[in-house]
Amino acid sequence: MAPPLNIEAAQTWCAEFVAQRPSNVTRLAGLLPASKRPLFYPAYCAMRVIDDEVDDVFLALADSERDAARPSVAARVEQWRHDAAASLEGRYVATGDTEDARIFSAMNATLGRSNMGTEAFHGLADAMQRDVAERPLALWDEFLDYTEGAAVAPAAVFVFILAAKVKRDGSSHTSLSKPCADYARHLAIFSYLVHILRDLKADAERAPQHLTLPDDLLAQAGLTKAQLQHAARQGDDSALAPLVGIIAELCERHYVITMNDLASLNDETDGAAAMLVGLAEVYRQQFDAIRANYGSVLGGDAVVDMATVDRLLAAGKS
Repeated sequence: MAPPLNIEAAQTWCAEFVAQRPSNVTRLAGLLPASKRPLFYPAYCAMRVIDDEVDDVFLALADSERDAARPSVAARVEQWRHDAAASLEGRYVATGDTEDARIFSAMNATLGRSNMGTEAFHGLADAMQRDVAERPLALWDEFLDYTEGAAVAPAAVFVFILAAKVKRDGSSHTSLSKPCADYARHLAIFSYLVHILRDLKADAERAPQHLTLPDDLLAQAGLTKAQLQHAARQGDDSALAPLVGIIAELCERHYVITMNDLASLNDETDGAAAMLVGLAEVYRQQFDAIRANYGSVLGGDAVVDMATVDRLLAAGKS
């Protein structure tokens, strides 16, 4: 039998993993109270690892290679689901010193002593299985269903951490009037749509399986997925303008609801969730910059510099 992992070392490994991957969300995590960071680090690591394995490794394979690897990758997602659920219920037992073992041991010791539940991690696993199966998104409702796992679930975990009361013994709980996902949903969809706009050229240069916009939304803009890829690769602003306009209208709609949801959450948490307003403003500035000059985004220019991101996030905290 393998000796038990050192939990402190596992938590340190998770913190270093996060530090090496700067983003809007990981920068925000640095503003968390010290007592809440051990909740965030393993949760972020777990979700990031499986998402990267599916999106950056599996979906980047050639068609024949993906077909051959699909069963094993689907099994890998199910093993991840099983281990994540076990750690969130405080019953995970490591069988070696692997990346997963460190992550889930650290999560077992922190969120495994919370009332967060396993729903968000099951949601992400469902979204990853949809990616592995490469099931097409024909309708907007299917896109929204996909975002429940791919975007809303991770955001709900962050809402839980912001709202949680952490006791001296390290256990934590929330007592919000609604599920965490209900406060996170529109922020997650808004930011996901901004990411799609920002990364359209990069995703188009990879392969069709990286483009997650539904067919009916593209049809409204007079585009097919192949035409979208061609226009993005060519930097053809005029061909993309109708799609950008449609997504911009959706972004505006979700942004308005986001700010109402965050105001309610902030009231319920005595201001503990205020930094999410800063995160929403980061995405708002990114969205405004994209809408103002989409051609520069297609050309690869940065949307919002990191100094501005840090300022907006810090303002949300204060």
